[in-house]
Amino acid sequence: MTVLGTIEHNYADTAVTTAAWVELAASVGVNVKEIQIFDSSGSILQLGVGVDAEVLKMFIMPGGNTQLPCTFAQGDKLSLKALDANATSGRLVINLIG
Repeated sequence: MTVLGTIEHNYADTAVTTAAWVELAASVGVNVKEIQIFDSSGSILQLGVGVDAEVLKMFIMPGGNTQLPCTFAQGDKLSLKALDANATSGRLVINLIG
């Protein structure tokens, strides 16, 4: 396992709501084969890929530290949207694994 980069989001700085997508990364700088996720928001989140027409890639469940197969191409834009309740506190950390 090689961690190629990390994406972090602090919900206190920018809340993630059920109403709209929030940009997580404007461009993934590497090709990714797997991701490792930690989320402490307590909300179920949607991880989307794309620009102005996000496509749901996966659901992020509260808590845990999970490693999942999930591919992203260099240059992909990643966004978040809450599914069940707004995420206004806590952190999200995603390790990008190649």
